[in-house]
Amino acid sequence: MYCEGNQTLYFLSSETAQNVGGIHNGQTITAVWSGTQVTETGFQPNWINYNSSVESVVFEDSFKDVTPKNLYEWFYGFTSLSSVIGIENLNTSNAKSMYSMFYGCSSLTELNLSSFDTSKVTEMGAMFYNCRSLESLNLSSFNTSNVTTMDSMFKYCSGLTSLDLSSFNTSNAEYMSSMFYGCSSLTELDLSSFNTSKVKNMNQMFYSCSGLKYIYKSDGFVINNGTEANDMYSKCNAELLTLTPCVVYCAGNQSLHFMRYADEKLTVGSTITIDGHEVTLADNNYLKGDAVITTGAYGPLSSIKKNVLTAVFDKSFKSVLPTTCYRWFHDAQNLTGIKGIEYLNTSNVTSMYSMFGNCKRLTSLDLSHFDTSDVTDMGLMFASCESLTSIDLSNFNMSKVTNTVNMFSNCNSLTKLNLRHCVGDIGLLANHEKIAKRGMMIIVPEGTDMQNSVSEENYIVTANGTSFVRPFTEGKMSTVCLPFAVSASNEGGTFYRYDSYDGTDVLFKKVTEETTEPNTAYLFMPSATGKVTFTGNTALADLPADIAEGEEAGLYGVYTKKTFTADNANQGIYYGWAEGKFWRAGADAAVNPNRAYLKLPAAAAARLSVRLDGNGTTGISTAGSIADDGTDAPVYNLQGQRVGSSYKGVVIKNGKKMIVK
Repeated sequence: MYCEGNQTLYFLSSETAQNVGGIHNGQTITAVWSGTQVTETGFQPNWINYNSSVESVVFEDSFKDVTPKNLYEWFYGFTSLSSVIGIENLNTSNAKSMYSMFYGCSSLTELNLSSFDTSKVTEMGAMFYNCRSLESLNLSSFNTSNVTTMDSMFKYCSGLTSLDLSSFNTSNAEYMSSMFYGCSSLTELDLSSFNTSKVKNMNQMFYSCSGLKYIYKSDGFVINNGTEANDMYSKCNAELLTLTPCVVYCAGNQSLHFMRYADEKLTVGSTITIDGHEVTLADNNYLKGDAVITTGAYGPLSSIKKNVLTAVFDKSFKSVLPTTCYRWFHDAQNLTGIKGIEYLNTSNVTSMYSMFGNCKRLTSLDLSHFDTSDVTDMGLMFASCESLTSIDLSNFNMSKVTNTVNMFSNCNSLTKLNLRHCVGDIGLLANHEKIAKRGMMIIVPEGTDMQNSVSEENYIVTANGTSFVRPFTEGKMSTVCLPFAVSASNEGGTFYRYDSYDGTDVLFKKVTEETTEPNTAYLFMPSATGKVTFTGNTALADLPADIAEGEEAGLYGVYTKKTFTADNANQGIYYGWAEGKFWRAGADAAVNPNRAYLKLPAAAAARLSVRLDGNGTTGISTAGSIADDGTDAPVYNLQGQRVGSSYKGVVIKNGKKMIVK
């Protein structure tokens, strides 16, 4: 709709437009289009009649669900247009043509089109023709893999001083004539992602790019026999340089850089600048060419790996297609972070063996963008990454993987593994002795059976909820703390909550509500021996922190192992659960994850019995309760005194009388 009062063109959904009633934002508006013109054809829409007067375009939230199939000449000749607001609300996922979309928008100074989905677009010719005032143009998300026409795309964009086309895939492009004609303010162009093997016409491609000094290309930037290339570089004196994949170590900030750089500048003795540091290239601090792609072992760089604090992938590296990542960061023991890892394109990689092996200081890795569809070997991939707490492998494709031996061995700090959208045999990832750390959270696709792939006491999270499996012995009470609510009556036992301490015994009362409370500690009496699966309908995003300890007495749960200090022990107010009683905690005593400890307001006896609902205390009848650390059940005489293995006579063990001869 067009508003003459503020010379603004509004894009709204049909339903919203009908409710406007001729007034919008206090201005009288005129209907200038109806739904079918927008959603189906888009050819010469009738708002084009206002092209010389429109100063502003606004895409409102309601327009998000509109999916135009054609954006051909939408803003053709809008010479007064100076701002486009809410462009992220333009859903381009079904658009096939953007030909001349902003043709002649000569007053626009900036356009951020990073929200555009161009995966179906085939035509981009003259898209920004004569946008001569454009100083900033963000095309960082453009997927041009299906585009055949790019002729005159940036013709006369004389205000652009830089242009990032690193996301462009031109493997199907056929027409590039006059593509950069008259882009006189550009000083360099990185076209290393361009493949021109199918291009038929490159006439005047860089004509009158008078300020252009360098054009960086890859081996895919070719002019085939039969391709028209008349006046391709006329009035342009740019030097054409080939960019080669390389890895450079900068001792100034102990960083390793993955990038594409001009061959002419990558020779021993030459000096390049990285992050403000001058690096004089020598055999021991750089590697270039096929070695990066085919061996991945760093060659001479292997000698300085232990010095590396950070690794950086430059945007220019995303068009590199390594075939292996074998031991790429192996033994970089001081590596604390990897920047720009999203620019590592792994679509052709077959081996990730020990890729991050022995990176002892890395704390988290987000590899959700990795394409592992061709990977066969992931053995030792994260071995001995002892500080890693979180790994995101949410989009890993395991279809061809045959080796995952010790993939997570000695990842002793790991608490979260995201496999949300993995395909293939996920069990290969998780079926390792060292990964199944107690209390760890593993996020998996719905319907994935992980019970045979991980150890007990792991959180298995799907989109619909969370489950937690723990083994129990009938009649042996234990402490339990879970970060989600579960059924209080159908979980294979009975829950009891802390009530009070009467100076002699600790009183617990049975939970009568339908569900337990999340992040609340309980005593749990199992009804049978075996594994109990606690299930909640909350899909955990992260594990919560341990329950904050208050001033009052109570049962406090933990999600990480808690070890009592000497100071804790001296206070005499902390108790751990074992053998059917609470025992005063000594220095270095520990409470395992998903369990609880008792805190009292003042020091009490060394051991405390428990009364359930005011009935008899836990004594001999529960003295055999398994301790939270899994120790063997003790033995008692008929007077309730604990006895050793040499004792003869009638004893009680596991709540049952027996005779020891």
